[in-house]
Amino acid sequence: MRTMLIFLIFYFLFSCTTKSGGNTIKQDTQKPISDTILAPLNTKLSDSCKIISQKYFYKYGFYISKFYDVDQNISKKDISILLLKPFYTKQDYLLCFPEKADYNLLVIRDLNTKKVEIYNNLLFSDDRDVYQEIKPTKNGFKISAEQGSSSKFYSDIFISNSKVDSLKIESWGFAQYKKTYKFKKMTLNSFNVSLIDSLQTANSK
Repeated sequence: MRTMLIFLIFYFLFSCTTKSGGNTIKQDTQKPISDTILAPLNTKLSDSCKIISQKYFYKYGFYISKFYDVDQNISKKDISILLLKPFYTKQDYLLCFPEKADYNLLVIRDLNTKKVEIYNNLLFSDDRDVYQEIKPTKNGFKISAEQGSSSKFYSDIFISNSKVDSLKIESWGFAQYKKTYKFKKMTLNSFNVSLIDSLQTANSK
């Protein structure tokens, strides 16, 4: 009887340390906290929509808040890249779309150093008419975006070695042009997609 009681106590203590509840994460691996992708703090969602985005899932070596869906994943020799979108951009949850859309995220893991970087400044949000994707290139990758319906505007951000090498824009609207801007020391943190809007406005005059 005593042996059984001791066994039950140990079983209870063990189960309490391995269960996760609410918004906590089950830490059953050696993965650091940098591998956890959290939901934004100030997003404005109804209570019913917040329930949908609670907790986490594990994919591609990351714990990811259910606030996000993995829209794309590409891997090259030295890096792995995820494009994450808020869950409400999917057709099934469009009723949850807030007045102002949250950022799409680009997550980059260096497979040599295991370093993880998360960027919210390299992708357009989904509150506009835009389609974007990441594509591998010879020296890294590019972020391609297509905007508009009858009047098209294209942009390509070329990235390698954690830097923006160049930006290519092309317009097939009222003003038609094709231009490429090259950078020498443009880090990913210093770049912002708002620059593309500024160049589009300046070239359309």
